[in-house]
Amino acid sequence: MLAVSLDPQIPGHCPEHVAAFEETLKTERRLLDELVAVLGAQRLGVSRNDLSALDDSVFAAQRILRTLAEARRRHRTLLAVLVGRDDLSLQEVEEAMGPHMPLGTRRALYALNDAAHRLAGELEQNRRILEGAMTAGETLLRALTGGTRASATYASGSAPSGPGRSALVDRQA
Repeated sequence: MLAVSLDPQIPGHCPEHVAAFEETLKTERRLLDELVAVLGAQRLGVSRNDLSALDDSVFAAQRILRTLAEARRRHRTLLAVLVGRDDLSLQEVEEAMGPHMPLGTRRALYALNDAAHRLAGELEQNRRILEGAMTAGETLLRALTGGTRASATYASGSAPSGPGRSALVDRQA
């Protein structure tokens, strides 16, 4: 059992640390919700064949992910102060914080967990859509070129051959 129950008598378990942890959970949830919105914009860009929207969504996602990494570092730091470990899953946090966990912190923890599940579903949906779009593009390319598409990589065990083909730069030119 992980229980290291929050006890107001222990210095690391002060209300300020608990409040800061709750705010960090809320920040992480907000950032995950923003990522869900970016993934929706990405799907819209794919449906409209809008490369600019796709590009914008990639940059937005990168910005959010950097901010999320900072929030997660803060989450781990506060968790280490509160329960002595920073590597707990969201499910383990509730058990580790014990019965003294404030209701607001518990709600923030549940909201973060729900947001993580929503994001996982959105990521899976985007993965399927993007794979389908890539397959459709490759099929169209094969139809337009009248044949099979050349592989972007060498087949196993093969490499370019012939004069000047084994080097990255053709010095015979």
